[in-house]
Amino acid sequence: MGDDGHHPEWLALIADVVGSRRLPDRERAQREIEGVLEQVNREAVGSLRSPLGLIRGDEIQGVLRPDGDPLAWVRRLRYRLVQLQPPVRLRVGLGLGEVATAFEGRHTWELDGPAFHRSREALEAARAARGPATLLRSGRRDLDEGVNALLGLLDALVGRWTAEQWEAIAAYEDAGTYQRAAGRLGIAFQNVQKRCAAAHWNEVRAAEAYLDQLLARTTREAGR
Repeated sequence: MGDDGHHPEWLALIADVVGSRRLPDRERAQREIEGVLEQVNREAVGSLRSPLGLIRGDEIQGVLRPDGDPLAWVRRLRYRLVQLQPPVRLRVGLGLGEVATAFEGRHTWELDGPAFHRSREALEAARAARGPATLLRSGRRDLDEGVNALLGLLDALVGRWTAEQWEAIAAYEDAGTYQRAAGRLGIAFQNVQKRCAAAHWNEVRAAEAYLDQLLARTTREAGR
């Protein structure tokens, strides 16, 4: 069990870089990925129980708080990585469960427990899908089937986003209005709105928010 009694279950993340062996300069790519992880760790500090770290050069591990909008942060991590040149894409395995080791004084890769076993299982299933994907294993079959069906739809939509759509969505989410997002991007606000609409942003965010709320509720009920 985790050391915080309010959260008996955590969301372990294990992700691998798709096609990492084909990156033209792996050493530079690793440095850039580590820079992205440092940035996301700063931004998501309230949503992480253990920071994201790069393991063996092409695997990312971390522990997310189930009540900290974890799927939104998975998407934001993906956005930072696809901005790199060449773009870096992830397969993500999420495992909901207990962490058997104490968090204090340990790196993420030193942690263990059902959450990590399940996230590894989810990642292996994502690898079998042969493409960027996000999968959950929680030990609850009904929950996994429903969540993964919706995650599959989200992956299909987000996987088609253009660089301009990613940029518009990130600016809009951060700025809060099309007008402010447009000012940051130096384009007309109508163009921001069109890019978000073409990406089905409202539908993606609604589904993402539903899943985040479902994971938070599931862990609250498990802790009663």
